[in-house]
Amino acid sequence: PETLAAALPAGTRVLVYNAYSMTPAESGPSALTPAALMQDFAVNVAGALAAVRAVLPTMRREGQGSIL
Repeated sequence: PETLAAALPAGTRVLVYNAYSMTPAESGPSALTPAALMQDFAVNVAGALAAVRAVLPTMRREGQGSIL
């Protein structure tokens, strides 16, 4: 989050997190490997959390902001 926060312009008021990962499982859920599951989790959950953590301090300090 610190690296992402440093890259944001001052006064960031809106975060639109639009990353998504889904490993295709042509053979059904039983074919989904643990590594593929962790990659999807990293993008879909951990990535979103990192982005929110990066902008939240500024939004709180300024008393405004939206996360979509």
